[in-house]
Amino acid sequence: GSLQFKGQYRHSALGVLWQFLTPLILVVLFYVVFTTFRYSGNDLLWLSLCVGIFTYVYLENSIIGGSMCIVNNAQLVKKTNFPRELIAVSHIVINFITYLIIINIIIGLSLSSGVSISLTNIIIVIPIIALMVIFSMGAILLLSAIVVYIRDIGHFMLAISRMVFWTAPTVYTVYDVSGLLEALLWCNPMTWYIAPLQDIICFNITPSLTVLMGSFVISIIFIVVGPIVFAKLKNGFAERL
Repeated sequence: GSLQFKGQYRHSALGVLWQFLTPLILVVLFYVVFTTFRYSGNDLLWLSLCVGIFTYVYLENSIIGGSMCIVNNAQLVKKTNFPRELIAVSHIVINFITYLIIINIIIGLSLSSGVSISLTNIIIVIPIIALMVIFSMGAILLLSAIVVYIRDIGHFMLAISRMVFWTAPTVYTVYDVSGLLEALLWCNPMTWYIAPLQDIICFNITPSLTVLMGSFVISIIFIVVGPIVFAKLKNGFAERL
């Protein structure tokens, strides 16, 4: 895990700081755009941008980046005998540690900005993040195994990442959209984790039972299907790579 983490930024002067700088640049960019040209009247727009974009970047790095984790470690898979699942787990752990630090900073900024988050809502954040990690783990196992056999899936994931960004509550909340865009938002699994976090951290709104149950069901589906598919396909990894 640590070797993968260091290798990812081996030739970068700023190294791991890019984990923070990349989404921060997006936050600044969209804050300028939306306050200048499409001001929504939300005094804490910067806060909802932070929750939406940083959470999205965590999910994108975990799932879309993780879909290539077996292929990217082809030499390790072919030459070493170890549980292949560890590659996916290490990918999740690296991204999760970074996100955990960031989301705690964002909650601190929210409280210091005058949002009175209730203790109940603070507690609800914990299972939401836990379900998000479970969803990510299942999705990585599913996609990384399939990509070994169908490489185009990995390239497709990268190609649609921008579309996925715009159909998640990143630069707007679920309350700011309607019609087709609202329908597209709820078709995106990421929305079921980002939206309740925005509710709590930005507005101190307790997420609805429907949303919480939805995130639970999505997580269970992926964490059941992902390992099953991975287990069925992993014996053929070495010859396919």
